[in-house]
Amino acid sequence: MRTTILRVLGTLAVLAVLLGMTATSAQAAPGRQATAATQVTALATTTAATTDYCGTRSTAWVPDSWGKADFRYACARHDACYSATSTTSRLACDQAFLTRLRTACSTAYSAWNPLRYTCYGVAWTYYEAVREFGVYAYSGKGSRA
Repeated sequence: MRTTILRVLGTLAVLAVLLGMTATSAQAAPGRQATAATQVTALATTTAATTDYCGTRSTAWVPDSWGKADFRYACARHDACYSATSTTSRLACDQAFLTRLRTACSTAYSAWNPLRYTCYGVAWTYYEAVREFGVYAYSGKGSRA
């Protein structure tokens, strides 16, 4: 059942991408975009971890944003958490990832905007994908569970 739900959610995420639901830099709010870009730049300069944001070479189609929500910071931190120098468990990395994705959604959309809750659904899909398949990418020293 879980696999079926994950496949359905993954299909919905892909459809959202294909329907143009991801934000381009022109669509994002200037202030929020600058803040996210600043956070990503700061993270890249203060950590030795290599980041490809959301996705890998084989999953480059995974978007770094949804609507106005910029997921790059959450993905960059998740990449660092999965790196060989990390002592954080995979589960803790993934839970922090979900929290940061949801924060990106709540920053992009007000509490009264229904897109916030759709964005939360996309965030949950990202979380489920890394829980299901992330064990292959995790190289940290913590628990792989």
